[in-house]
Amino acid sequence: MDDLIPRRPRPALRMLKAPVVLLATGVVLAVVLFFGTRYYWGSVADRVMLEADTTRFDEAPVFITSIPLGRDGQVYRPYCLAESGDSLFVVYAEQPFIDVYDRDFQRLSSIHLEGLEGGLISALAVDNNTLYVADLRGKEIRVHRRGGEFIESYKWLPDAATRIVPHALALRDGILYVTDVANRRLHAISISPIPGLREQGELLFSTTPGSSGKAGFEYPSCVAVTPDGRMLISDLSAGAVYVFGCDGRFGGTFISAAPPAKFAPAGIAFDNLPSPSLLEQSKKSFDPSGLLQQGRVHIVDRSSRSVRVFDATGKAVLSYGADRLGIPNGILIHVARRLIIIADTQQGCLFVYKY
Repeated sequence: MDDLIPRRPRPALRMLKAPVVLLATGVVLAVVLFFGTRYYWGSVADRVMLEADTTRFDEAPVFITSIPLGRDGQVYRPYCLAESGDSLFVVYAEQPFIDVYDRDFQRLSSIHLEGLEGGLISALAVDNNTLYVADLRGKEIRVHRRGGEFIESYKWLPDAATRIVPHALALRDGILYVTDVANRRLHAISISPIPGLREQGELLFSTTPGSSGKAGFEYPSCVAVTPDGRMLISDLSAGAVYVFGCDGRFGGTFISAAPPAKFAPAGIAFDNLPSPSLLEQSKKSFDPSGLLQQGRVHIVDRSSRSVRVFDATGKAVLSYGADRLGIPNGILIHVARRLIIIADTQQGCLFVYKY
């Protein structure tokens, strides 16, 4: 009978329950706050700062967030990216305007480009308050003020008979590098005149057919200038990336697809993480260009829907993004913030990583 009579908890046990419950509640709240703040709450800039751990040379970047783009119920498909200061410029597929975002990916303004109706923006380069726009459909490089006002355009090669069909742009030290998909060449155009040396709008050089070691480029899709002054040019159709000197001379193949693997290189960007083995090599060999001390090369691969990473010599290091990316095109790396931004045209958003 005594077993059927409920026993009252001892006072000591009752006193013990309260701290245990409070402790458990505190642990749960701490976990919720940690993961909530780290991954869901706060601005993108806050989340980047919270992701304090940085990756090593052979480690993949850490995914931070994805940012859908669009307004008024319409989704915009980002195609390529550019930056100036803390401003991020986003070009959309089949749209005649450019959106400008701040460092927290809040839209600041939209730039409507005067006279671009019917055109197709395939690339953008920004120099202070000047915009250089590759109009693939209009077959011209358009120059606009920051507000969108049209200034001038570059349409013809010096023979005045051959039209430029620009696809990609890169700007470095007052020179605009342009991939020409119709003529299968790369052009270097002066945009900052130097008295007695070069004039505004002067064609400084063009690569010649066969300079890539073949009959010529098949489809030069992107150009990027490395910190040591080389040019990397991706060929979307050939599945290769070629290296050129700053004078336009062919330097070799940086990377190409190995059968039966496919490689569809698009955007190219650089970070500042040099290879430990190349750094060690630079101590033992004469390297006046500093090539062995350069960081990694990130190349968007449409075929694998990922970003492939190589060292400064073209050796494969790793890849990332295959679990998230749809059709990636543009890529931009902000070295000071160790931030990687990828434009995904298919999913209509930006993917943000930190390395």
